Amino acid sequence: MVKNLKISFLFVFTLWVVFVVDLILPMDFNKFGIVPRTPFGLIGIVTSPFLHANLTHLISNTVPLFVLTLILLAFYKRESLSVIIIVVLLGGILVWIFGRSSYHIGASGLIYGVVAFLISCGIFRRNLRAIILSIIVL
Repeated sequence: MVKNLKISFLFVFTLWVVFVVDLILPMDFNKFGIVPRTPFGLIGIVTSPFLHANLTHLISNTVPLFVLTLILLAFYKRESLSVIIIVVLLGGILVWIFGRSSYHIGASGLIYGVVAFLISCGIFRRNLRAIILSIIVL
């Protein structure tokens, strides 16, 4: 459990480090967000979950991301890295294809993707622990 706490903390801490570095350096990291249907915007598929527009945006992503990654690691350790990678890539690609012409940043897509995974596990795995966990997450 301590290892899961460390990993979740490190993941969220990375978002904060990127935010602080973005404040300090004289460039705007948000240009590395997803810009739909542009070649340069493809880089945002990987970078956008780490970028946040302001402190309020970052704070609103911090708590749910910490809790959800902790739950994911605690109950689905083997699948956790795959889930995060698939959610980031699939969500980012869908935003790149269907999003409005603007910079898209933040970890909200990752948050909703992990929630969807946790709820889906309760529905499809049909074991009591997964069902209870999906109800709690919902």
